[in-house]
Amino acid sequence: MLDNLKSTVVGLGLGRAEARAAIDSALDRFPILQERGRQRAGSLSGGQQQMLAVARVLARSPRLIIADEVSMGLAP
Repeated sequence: MLDNLKSTVVGLGLGRAEARAAIDSALDRFPILQERGRQRAGSLSGGQQQMLAVARVLARSPRLIIADEVSMGLAP
């Protein structure tokens, strides 16, 4: 699962430290993903897959996110 997240920032042209900071920042928002780091993304629960999708977006540090029902399937 962490490889999935890492591949998101690879194409951004960031240095190692910047890429690691982007990933860490995204994982700080979803600590359960840190615990599931070695698990395959496809074997995560639906809510965890949604968290991963949001974390992948946040790792890119976008200026704007347009999303519909982004919290659907997430536990409070």
